[in-house]
Parts: sequence; structure tokens; C-alpha cells
Amino acid sequence: MLVLVKQAVAAGYRFVQLRDKHAADQDMEDLGRSLLPYLRAHQVELIINDRLSVAQSLGVGLHVGMDDVDPRIARQCLGAAAWIGLTIHDQLGLAEQYQDCVNYVGVGPIFPTQTKKDSKRLLGTKLLQDICRNSSVPVVAVGGIDLSNAHQVVAAGPAGMAVCSAVCLAADPYQSAYQLCQLWD
Repeated sequence: MLVLVKQAVAAGYRFVQLRDKHAADQDMEDLGRSLLPYLRAHQVELIINDRLSVAQSLGVGLHVGMDDVDPRIARQCLGAAAWIGLTIHDQLGLAEQYQDCVNYVGVGPIFPTQTKKDSKRLLGTKLLQDICRNSSVPVVAVGGIDLSNAHQVVAAGPAGMAVCSAVCLAADPYQSAYQLCQLWD
């Protein structure tokens, strides 16, 4: 894992999210603790998916879905400096409802994805563009984004995009991460 993270950071990534629905909290915390010195040395934010207690223990950010802890509670627990994200799928009203406590909203899946088995209906880049134009909160596009379609995502106007398989499963993770980062320049 550390090798992949180092390659992504060297390529230009500024955020790393730890997401493992099946790992024990202690395992997530141990992994986060092992990554933190490197990430902090490179001014990269660590965000934990769904697990407020792990984010609190590590003193890092949190990403939640609507079935997880309320973003306002997360903000109270993690403080003003923590990055907090909320998956809204395509429910723009949720971005407005939580604009006072989240730094960004996750929108997607944009394309078919193997990373999340229970994903909602595909949104595509047209709906992504509409959401980006109308959201008062920065939008991060998620779901099925890779080198073959990332340029379409960037053109839709999000503040960022989340990728997993495009880097983690690539023959050359650094090169894939680098090419994806270059789309933002």
C-alpha cells in the first residue's frame, strides 16, 4: 500500500482516502498511522471513509455517505480544519443542506465501476456538469474514472475526481497517476 501511495503522491496527488468496508477499525487505524508521516511530510491530506472514530484517533479527515454519521456531527468531532466530504450521488439539495459543514461532495458514479458493488445509477458527464454548475460546494466526481474517460470528467467542471482502480490496478501506477494529474494543469 505504501508503495502505491508514494507513487500517487509523487505524481501529484494531494488527497488519499482509505476505504475498506471489511477491515477492522484497528487495522484501518494502523494503516493510517503508517501512512501519516509520509503524507504529512508531503502535505497530503488523509481522509478516512465512513469511520469517525478512526479519523478522530488519527486526527485526519472523513468522508461519509448518507447512511453514515451526520456530517455536522463529524465536523463537531473533528474540528474546523478537518476535510469532510459527503457522497450525495446526484442529490444537489444535500450539498446545499450540508454546505456549512462539508468541504466537498462526492457525485457519482459517473461511469460503471467495479470498486463499489452497490453503486447507484450511472450519472454520466452531462448530469455531472449540471451538478457542478449548480452546487455551492466543490464537487468531486467518483466512479469508473480512468485514463480513457477522465478528460470528459475534467471538462464537466468538478473540483476534483476520485480514482482507485485506474491507479491501483495499472501496470504502471505512477504513470497512470501522473497522466491523470496532468489533466488538471
